[in-house]
Amino acid sequence: MGIRQQLQQGTRELHQNLDAQMRGLGALNTLDGYQNFLRCMHRMQTHFAPHLAIVSRHIGLPDPTHQMRSAFAADFEALGISVEDPTDTPRVSTKPDPTPQQWGHAYAVEGSSLGGRYLLASVKKTMPDDVPTHYLTQLASGAKDRWPVFVDALETQTDLRVEDAISGAETVFRFVSETAQSIQEDSSHDSASQ
Repeated sequence: MGIRQQLQQGTRELHQNLDAQMRGLGALNTLDGYQNFLRCMHRMQTHFAPHLAIVSRHIGLPDPTHQMRSAFAADFEALGISVEDPTDTPRVSTKPDPTPQQWGHAYAVEGSSLGGRYLLASVKKTMPDDVPTHYLTQLASGAKDRWPVFVDALETQTDLRVEDAISGAETVFRFVSETAQSIQEDSSHDSASQ
């Protein structure tokens, strides 16, 4: 079994639970849900960007951080949302070779581009035409531009401790789940206090 399949199998339950949680946010059918989804994805991208940058450099892909930041900024501006700068950006090793956990982080973050294609099509179908989709457009482009390169490089990591990579991917899924829960609670609290 290939490394990608092992990661997919090892994170399947968390991934399915997160997908269900995102549907519960109303990310695809309400403007509030979509805004909460964007806030959540912004926090995830910001938190794991340093790890993704290390893996990207290692495999010869450009660091996507600037493009993602620009896409979020455009969406947030169009929606009238102030851009949040998370305070929990991790400290990252400056070693040039990615750790197994960083391979797992990158698997989850890069893999989100596959869902990005579906989400982009759904948002365009269910939301008003003026809802901005810069982030989802950027994310979906990664499905064809970045994901195949990442998977090819991942499969060549013969010394990778797959259980550690799975742990890294699980960290991303849990972070997104906890962030989504926190944003949803904050949003519900803000609505109730108005």
